[in-house]
Amino acid sequence: MKFTLRSLTLLLKRGKVVVPFNEVSYFYGQMGAGKTSIARLIDYCLGGEIELSPALQSEFVGAAVEVELKRAVVNLERPRDADRVVARWDAEDGSYQVSVPARAADGEVIPDTGVENLSDLLFWLSAVTPPKVRKSKNKEDTELARLSIRDLLWYCYLDQDTIDSDFFHLDEGGNPWKRLKSRDVLRFIIGFHEERVANIEIELDAVRTKKQALTASIAGLIRALSPCLKASGHMKGGRRARNPATAPFLLVEKGSRSDFA
Repeated sequence: MKFTLRSLTLLLKRGKVVVPFNEVSYFYGQMGAGKTSIARLIDYCLGGEIELSPALQSEFVGAAVEVELKRAVVNLERPRDADRVVARWDAEDGSYQVSVPARAADGEVIPDTGVENLSDLLFWLSAVTPPKVRKSKNKEDTELARLSIRDLLWYCYLDQDTIDSDFFHLDEGGNPWKRLKSRDVLRFIIGFHEERVANIEIELDAVRTKKQALTASIAGLIRALSPCLKASGHMKGGRRARNPATAPFLLVEKGSRSDFA
């Protein structure tokens, strides 16, 4: 997926400031010079939230970022406190401008494309079909939802306030929502993710739930029958030869057979 930043434009009351990007861009300066603000303004243009620095609070009007994708070079402009982004790009059949929701989908904005928000637009201009993942990681009957470009941005910007060695959020003791969402992102990146995989996971969870229910039923049945078995002498010393929680057992009497499962 081609995604190259070309420039960032700060729209200020006194004018505008353009920050060009090269193949590799390095920013340095004293603390408070605005290095972190550059990354956060890019994130804002791509649908994120922003907390303006004291230097920008009185001057900031909006920001725009120019991104090179597979199908076009697109300019994404987002005014201050806006929940929509204005996207402009040129194509062989003309120039286009569309206003799309920064995050929440609000119906199709480009006919017959499935584009409902900024994330969908970026995938569409990249000639990539947004992969679908399980909307809920805990419910087996949950619907599938499209993976967001915001999920991929986890690996493009490390917030210095929360940076640590757990880059992929896969630590078992970490945030479970981020861990499961991160797994979806990694599968997409390595080309492993398909809707069929998501459906298989749903089926697997259903089998696991059924197994747990059957195991609990078997254990309950054994507990209920234990007094009778002890009284009949088929249990000695309160022990059974097999584990009823993991497998059925067979009680054999002379001349007859009784199965418990």
